[in-house]
Parts: sequence; C-alpha cells; structure tokens
Amino acid sequence: MPAMSIKDKMPRLGVVCSAGGSVLEELCRLQENLPFFLTVVIDRKCAAEEVCLKFGVEYARIEEKDRAIFSSSAAEHFRKMGGVDAVLLFFTRLVGEDLFDSFPTLNFHPSLLPAFKGFKPLEQAVRANAKVIGATLHIVDESIDGGPILVQVSNSVNSYDMAYLGKLSFLQKTLLAYFLVDLLTAGDIDLTTRGAEIKRAGLTIKNRMIMETFNRIQEENDLYVI
Repeated sequence: MPAMSIKDKMPRLGVVCSAGGSVLEELCRLQENLPFFLTVVIDRKCAAEEVCLKFGVEYARIEEKDRAIFSSSAAEHFRKMGGVDAVLLFFTRLVGEDLFDSFPTLNFHPSLLPAFKGFKPLEQAVRANAKVIGATLHIVDESIDGGPILVQVSNSVNSYDMAYLGKLSFLQKTLLAYFLVDLLTAGDIDLTTRGAEIKRAGLTIKNRMIMETFNRIQEENDLYVI
C-alpha cells in the first residue's frame, strides 16, 4: 500500500475498541471541534458502545471470538464506511493480518516498548518496580507489540497505586491519540501498513485547540504528563 499523506483532506479514522472507551470518548469530544471522520468497531456490549451512542458515532458490534474472522469483519466494516486512513487499537485482543494488511493499524500500548510487552503491562511494571511509566504508539504487524515504534511518552512513577497508574496511562494514551490527529490534520505523517514517516521533531502538538483541549483533560484529572 502506498504512503498516505493526509494534508488538505479530512482525516478518516477507524477505532477498534473494547471495555471502557475512555480515550475514545476524548477523541469524540475532540471531533466536536475539529473535523475528522470516526467510525468504531467493538467486540461486545461495553461502555465504548455507550460512548458511540452518546456522540452519534457510527459503530459496528462484531461479537466474534475467532481472531481471523473478527479482523476480516472489522476490515470489511471500514471498507463499507468508505475506508480509513488509519485504524487505532484500544483493544485487549490481538488482531489479524486481514486488518493490519488492509489499513495502517496503530496500537496504543501502555508501556515503554520493548519493555512489558503483552497483556497487563502496568501490572508488569509494578512487579518490576519500574521507576518510569510510559505509553507507545506503534505500527501493528504479525508480532506481539513488536511493530515499528512511532512515538513514546513517559513519566516518573510517584506511586504504585493502580488507580493512579491507570489515570496516568489514560492521559498518556490520550496525548498520543491527540498527537496522531494533529499529525494527520497537518499532513505531517505518511502512513503505510508497515511503517510511517513523521515530518515533525518531538512530541509537539501544533494545533492550539488540540493542545488546549488536552490541557483541560489534564486539569480535570489533576495530573500532568506534559
């Protein structure tokens, strides 16, 4: 698949989500003020479905346990919606090649990869007495959390309380999601199914509205990651 430059057109994002959908909700809030297309796939009845209903976002519930069938069905949903520039994963399951070979697929993993791959990375970090907690945005491929890394964010650990770490991880993943939307909107990223070129130095958000929105989220949570 050729590289996609998004400049001068509305970004089109697909999301595969399960469980709470907290970062999805912040993307939906951002969409109210910044034009980009959003469509969602979920695999069960969950809070993410309520988020879609609340914000009027098109979604499909695909209750399929087989990874290959689920991934093929998700890819077909995105095609039926007119295609997407990228698929964002906030998902506790692995996806298959029918999805990540069809569209550039990006995972938001709550650790500083390559450390703490796989499931429950925050719990892994606590067991390892990690001094830093981070999140990684990376390309999804056939490996487990081993695809090319695009950008990472990290913060020192002030507590091993899981509620605190969960809030910190939420903010880190939201920052990475907002950064990606900013890149796509500005045309500062070329994406393929196997990699990406970011035409910007550092984790900097150019769009003032996106940055102000993220600062509001930090204030609401009384926790700052940047």
